[in-house]
Amino acid sequence: MVVLGLTVASLVLRPDALTAGHDLGWWPMPLVLVGFVLSEPLVFHIEARNEEVSFSPSDLPLALGLLTIAPLHLVAIRILGAGLGLLIWRRPPPFKLGANLASFSAEVAVAGVVLRVLTTQLEPTSILWWPCLGLALFSGLLAGGLVIATAISFFETDRRLRLLRELRHSYLFYLPGAVLGASTAYPVLIDRWLGVDSKAVLGDGFEAVDVLRT
Repeated sequence: MVVLGLTVASLVLRPDALTAGHDLGWWPMPLVLVGFVLSEPLVFHIEARNEEVSFSPSDLPLALGLLTIAPLHLVAIRILGAGLGLLIWRRPPPFKLGANLASFSAEVAVAGVVLRVLTTQLEPTSILWWPCLGLALFSGLLAGGLVIATAISFFETDRRLRLLRELRHSYLFYLPGAVLGASTAYPVLIDRWLGVDSKAVLGDGFEAVDVLRT
């Protein structure tokens, strides 16, 4: 929960913490919130290089939120949506719930800062928003993963090995979700009405994740 507190504090101190990168009105907020809630039961796991890799469609609403919702608001929506999803479908013990919520807040904070830094000079519809969004997502997901790895390491003998393993396999853990999330959300910058059609923005992405699960 310390990470959660530091995240909110860092966002409050940023002058643009309450300003959306692309203000499309109120509609992205409930869409992103529902996306986070529905992502929890769709998490699936595969084994790659003797590591269990988890994939979650929450990368899709996170990408849309980074583009259209103010960072501080997105932190609240991320915690509320994912928290509800975890409590409804998984009911984790308090320590695991707290670690997950801290991880989610770190995702939003790091991804939001990276995206703002990379896109300060970009035109609103520049194609460069797509790789910048992907890199921001990757950075945020990695930060969240390191929070979880740190929490797990308290129950292991070699904490350093756990963190190095997380970094070494980060491209396996987070790159696919970052690319899929950025590719799904980027059309909103071209035409805002692509975002109003939830199937166009999130539905196709969720369908792709469901195909991967099967």
